[in-house]
Amino acid sequence: MIETKLSSALVKKFRTVLPHYITFKHPGHVTAGVPDVSTTGDGTTTWFEAKRLVRWRDAAGTTGPQYLNIQRMAEQGSVYYVVYSDPDNPGEEKSVRIYHPNAAMMHNGRLHFIEKDALLFAPGHNHLEVVRWVQDLHKSKLMRGFSHADTQ
Repeated sequence: MIETKLSSALVKKFRTVLPHYITFKHPGHVTAGVPDVSTTGDGTTTWFEAKRLVRWRDAAGTTGPQYLNIQRMAEQGSVYYVVYSDPDNPGEEKSVRIYHPNAAMMHNGRLHFIEKDALLFAPGHNHLEVVRWVQDLHKSKLMRGFSHADTQ
């Protein structure tokens, strides 16, 4: 399954499970260098760039501007890579992982991820686990916001 189909399936899952969140898919041909998906809910917006790897040791394709934009966005807000494993070997299982941009390195025009730094690991292309992870992230930021406001 290609990245476009994976990110479209993720958007569909967000809209089904969290219909009160506002979730967009950003077409790459229109918004070059912008992450694939954004979702806003519970007072927070998070951006995602979907990547597909055939094997975890492989590197993902990316462009320099996209990599730099995501690094810059991470300094100012909430952005993550959602990395799908789509192995072509029958003995290997599909999986999904979430990485902060600090766990991604660009080398020779390819994106490499620090495997041990995955913030989420789920078997299969489990979009529901990604949605739940984001909901927990947004709720934790919401609670921190309330606790911060209460001390002012």
